[in-house]
Amino acid sequence: MAERKDTFEDGKAALRDIKDSLAEGSAAVRAGVARAADDAADAAQAAGETAREHGRRAAHAAKAGATAARDSLRDAANDAGAHIMDGVESAQDEIEEGMQEAGDDLEDAVDAGKAAWTQATDAVREVSRDALVSARETLADAREEVRDYIRAKPLGALAAAGAAGFVLALLLRRSR
Repeated sequence: MAERKDTFEDGKAALRDIKDSLAEGSAAVRAGVARAADDAADAAQAAGETAREHGRRAAHAAKAGATAARDSLRDAANDAGAHIMDGVESAQDEIEEGMQEAGDDLEDAVDAGKAAWTQATDAVREVSRDALVSARETLADAREEVRDYIRAKPLGALAAAGAAGFVLALLLRRSR
């Protein structure tokens, strides 16, 4: 009788060890996902800062172009008739250049944002993949421990399974 009790206690201890192993694996997965989320947030923030800087540059270039155009128009009006057409054409060229620069800066900001997003998703994917591999290894180790225990102490394993089934039946019966 004492031997059966010891076997049953050994089975309970083995189940607690398995539960602890699974909890550790779960904690490792959560930590890996949290690290990936932090990396993704950092990458997104960096992309936002880059986009803001490119936007500021574009606004500055547009403002500079507009200021130059206004100045060119004033000079042309003051110089009179024949020079008006030259001033308008010069202003138009400067505005076009300013707009082109603003467009180029905006395109650079979009490309930087896309690159940061790709980098962040790759980081999340890699951490998730590592966490999945770690969880699979933990489960495989736990499965092997259970098999070893069952082979070493089949009566204890049978008693533990019976007890677990009995408790589960009680719980299911109460839930109805």
